[in-house]
Amino acid sequence: VFTQLGKSAVAQSLSNPIRPGLRLFQRMAEIELRPPEWLIDGVFETDSLSIVFGASGAGKTFVTLDVAMHIASGKAYHGKVVRKSPVAYIAGEGNAGFARRVAAWCQLNSVDLTDVPFFKSTAPITLSNDAIDEIIENLKAIIEAEGDLGMLVLDTLDRTIEGVEDKNEDTKAYLDLCDRVRGEIGCTVLIVAHVGHAAKDRAKGSTKLKDRMDASYKVEAWGDHKIIMTPTKMKDADEPEPIAFIKIAQNITLPNGEQTDSLALEVTTEKP
Repeated sequence: VFTQLGKSAVAQSLSNPIRPGLRLFQRMAEIELRPPEWLIDGVFETDSLSIVFGASGAGKTFVTLDVAMHIASGKAYHGKVVRKSPVAYIAGEGNAGFARRVAAWCQLNSVDLTDVPFFKSTAPITLSNDAIDEIIENLKAIIEAEGDLGMLVLDTLDRTIEGVEDKNEDTKAYLDLCDRVRGEIGCTVLIVAHVGHAAKDRAKGSTKLKDRMDASYKVEAWGDHKIIMTPTKMKDADEPEPIAFIKIAQNITLPNGEQTDSLALEVTTEKP
């Protein structure tokens, strides 16, 4: 297989082997009936594949960071119960701007970041067959130190995919790698994506994205400094109500005493 099709074909074949003697089917009566298990009650399930998408500048990263920090800190997500878990965040954004956003969130929510198990990538990372083993190894190191990982965030799709998001084969390979992470780590994978140019109601790229998702949320900006997150798919539960936010400015004191500022989200009862 390696000689004829290359390394990636070997890696894909080995990612889900059928072992001799493995039982491939099970009587339905033997399968335990359980309710959904939630990372954030009614919003994100454990061990699921989800997406947050929106236009450039709509506030996707603000919304996603807000989700991730609530999970990592264990703070109730705007009135919804949270399962506190470590979070790993692969971001294309530089450390300085990202750190200011996290500091603004912590200040607005009165959270001390010191003991919050929130981990950001040290550099841009592409999900590829060549890199996946190293990614999983690093995630397992977090688990060993902090406990079971709750969520891996991929921000954004176009910065973490190997290939082109509009190509079905590239998107399928990317989502297969997401499922491999879920299979070996057992965490929720949350993808952040841009909105489609022609179809504004779904993420840009292959239609396989929406087909493979357990949950999908559209993020839109409206009014002055306001954002709304609207569910567009919830595979195995009722869709939650849209959540509206307002950006709140936060003045931050740097370690050297200088002042800077950033924004964090607060829920608003207003709706567009």
